[in-house]
Amino acid sequence: MIVTCRRCGSRFSLKEELLVRDVTKVRCSECGHIFLIKRQRESIPPSQYDEGIDLKVYEKRVPERKGFALRYVWIGLLALMVFAILGSLYIYFLRPELIPERFSFLSPQKDKRYQDMGVWKLRFLELNGKFYRSENGRDRFVITGKVKNGYSEGRSEVLLCGILLDENGKTIMKKRVYAGNLLSEEEINNLPIEEIDRRLNENSHYIIEPAQSISFMVVFEDPPKNISEFAVEGISSVPIK
Repeated sequence: MIVTCRRCGSRFSLKEELLVRDVTKVRCSECGHIFLIKRQRESIPPSQYDEGIDLKVYEKRVPERKGFALRYVWIGLLALMVFAILGSLYIYFLRPELIPERFSFLSPQKDKRYQDMGVWKLRFLELNGKFYRSENGRDRFVITGKVKNGYSEGRSEVLLCGILLDENGKTIMKKRVYAGNLLSEEEINNLPIEEIDRRLNENSHYIIEPAQSISFMVVFEDPPKNISEFAVEGISSVPIK
C-alpha cells in the first residue's frame, strides 16, 4: 500500500502484512512526523500507541506553496518602486542640475532671483595660485584653473570671478575675467596691470563643448598680505544652439 506523510508530502510503499493491528503508528523517515494508519489505508488523527514502523521513501513530494513565488515578485517590485521614488526625490530637491535639459519642465520652480545664469553646471578644476614679481618690482598673485561644461549644449562667453579671502573668509579682492584668455609668464611679469586686465576681460567668445573644459587666468597686483585662501565662481555663460 502507498502511505503519504501529511507534513512533508513524501510517499512510502508499505507492505500490508506489516500491519499486525487495525491501527498502527508510523514515523516518516524524511521529516520525522509520526501519524496513524489503518489497514484500510485511511489515515486517522494521531493517538498514543506503543507499536511503530519507520517508513522508507517511495516517492518524495514537496507540498505546494501557492503564491509563494508571486509574493517575492511583488516584494521585489515594491522595493524597486521605493528605490526609484527616493532617487527621484533626491535628484529633484538636492541635485536638480542632473535633470536633462529636455526634461527641464520637471525641474522645481526656482525664485527668479536665483535664475540660472548659465553657471549651475559649470565645474572648476585644477585650481592653483602662484605669486610673481613684476618687472617694476610689484607683487602679483595669479589664479589659474579650468572650467568644465556640464550642460548638454555648448557654452560661450563664460564670465568668471576670482576672489581673494582673508583668514576669516572675508573677501578682500576680486576680479572678473573671461575663460579662455591666457597670458605667458613673461607677459605676467612685464605687462602693465592695465593691459593684463584688458586682455583677460576681453570677450573672445571661446566655445566650451559639453563635457569639455577650457583654461582661465586671474591676475591680482599688490595683493594684501593677509591672503588666506582664494576661490573662483561663475557669473554667466551663453548657450550655443
